[in-house]
Order: sequence, then C-alpha cells, then structure tokens
Amino acid sequence: MKKIIRAIYLVLAFLFLGIGIAGIVLPILPTTPFLLLTAALFAKSSERFHKWFVSTKLYDKYIDQALNRKAMTKETKRKAMATLGIIFLAGFLFSPVWYAKAIIVVIAFLSVFLMNGVICIISWLRSRQWKSLRKKARTRDLFQKNKLQNT
Repeated sequence: MKKIIRAIYLVLAFLFLGIGIAGIVLPILPTTPFLLLTAALFAKSSERFHKWFVSTKLYDKYIDQALNRKAMTKETKRKAMATLGIIFLAGFLFSPVWYAKAIIVVIAFLSVFLMNGVICIISWLRSRQWKSLRKKARTRDLFQKNKLQNT
C-alpha cells in the first residue's frame, strides 16, 4: 500500500513540476506554489528525486527564496506587477460592461495594495516586534547577570 501511495505522490510531483514550469512562461499560472507542492511531494515519494529537485536551478530561483527568506526579490515583484498590470489592462479595455470595469479596477487596486502595502506593514510590524524582543532579552540578561553577581 505504501508503494502505491508513494507512486501516486511521485506522479503528482511530476505533474505539478510540469505545471510549475509552464507557469514560468505563462503569466496566468503561478510558479512558486506548484514548485513548493512539487518539493513536498518529492519529499514524500522519493529521496532520490527530492535531492535531484533541490539541486536544480528551479529550486534555487523560485523555492529557496520563498522558504529561507520568506520574501520576493524586487525583480520578481516587478515581473509579477507588470504581468498583473497587463492582464488588468487587457480586461479593462476589452470589458464591454461598466460594472465589470469597476470590479477590475477594485481588484487591481487590492492586488497592488496586497503586493506592496501589506508587505511593508508586515515588515514594519516584524521590525518593531524584533526590537521589543531584543529589548526584553537584554533586560532579562541584565537581570540574570545581576542575580548571579549578588549570590
């Protein structure tokens, strides 16, 4: 039974790898989620294929940044924003109905805000949280240092 499940995971991993590679070329398909899914499925199915996938340039370019830095590079963000802009502009220009155009404008505004604004807010909050954690750690270290000196 385990061999069948591993074989299914392996077939799905190659399927999602193909979709992820297609996502590099096609602006409609996202690349990173499919490649993340591929890495997870390779890890569950075959150690050999997982090691192979981790050593590829695809993994380095798309997955390693998402996993280790948990961020997008500026170049990747620019490409994504340009692709979104082209898609939204085409939808806006070819939409015959005014309320469809309004919906496209709202979605475009939200996607730009989510791509830029929320990321900035999250990084700002993390920096504030990090500063408060460092301050607490320094206070705790000083307290422990004084406590050891007094005993």
